[in-house]
Amino acid sequence: MIQSKPVLLAALINLIAIAFIPRIFTNPTNIKIVDDLVSFLRQQRVNLLTSTVYACLLIIGVEYAMEYTEGVQSPLSGPLSALTGGPGSAA
Repeated sequence: MIQSKPVLLAALINLIAIAFIPRIFTNPTNIKIVDDLVSFLRQQRVNLLTSTVYACLLIIGVEYAMEYTEGVQSPLSGPLSALTGGPGSAA
């Protein structure tokens, strides 16, 4: 069963990030990744509903995939597990 708490939390974090981060960083920081993130969030204000729905659908999809694959043996538990540190490794 997919829980709604993580989905609502992701939607709330998305809304807060889009609403407040561009207000905090009004001047360029000269740190490319921060300036790019702020610019991206400013552009997302136009698509607030769309980005929130997308974030929720992404979380629901990940939870569904995790629930669906529960109990399925990982491909890393085979012969390569000694190299990757997987469940079957002797280390």
